[in-house]
Amino acid sequence: MVIRSFVIALICVLSSHLYSQNSLRANIYRSAGIATNKDIKVFDANYGAQLAYGFEWKEINWEVGIDVRVIDWGNQGGLFIGNRWVLLEKEKSSFSFDYRLHANIPFFYQNVLLGYGLSSNLTYDVHMFRSYEFIVGIGLRFDSVPGYKNVGPILSTFELPVSVGVKKRLGGKSNE
Repeated sequence: MVIRSFVIALICVLSSHLYSQNSLRANIYRSAGIATNKDIKVFDANYGAQLAYGFEWKEINWEVGIDVRVIDWGNQGGLFIGNRWVLLEKEKSSFSFDYRLHANIPFFYQNVLLGYGLSSNLTYDVHMFRSYEFIVGIGLRFDSVPGYKNVGPILSTFELPVSVGVKKRLGGKSNE
């Protein structure tokens, strides 16, 4: 129910901003972190990819998107929504900060288990060509799957993701 509501809201937001100031961003990332449940486990094998749609609404830069990742004990997919702020902007580059709320579904259990997460990232964007930017970032991420508490070794993760990506401005002025 939660994911269906999120998808409906995502479709409404995307369709209402299709021809305004917007951007599309794709990035890959690698994380190391700590997993907890009954024990604490350090892991260094998390890879993922994200596709985000950025738009401005009520003078706030928003991003909605999808996230797929491979963790050393399984796979996960999900949706996210968040805000992005430009901290410092120069002619050919900028620093920005974002935070996101995640809704996740682990693919490694027979029953659907809904998870949630929070993340924040500091990114450096280099303006390359007319409407493209190269992005590198570092961040913090927390994820939890409460339904997994009694069926597996992992309940929550705390991660330090490092990412690289490309952003394409789709129309109007830059999203930043």
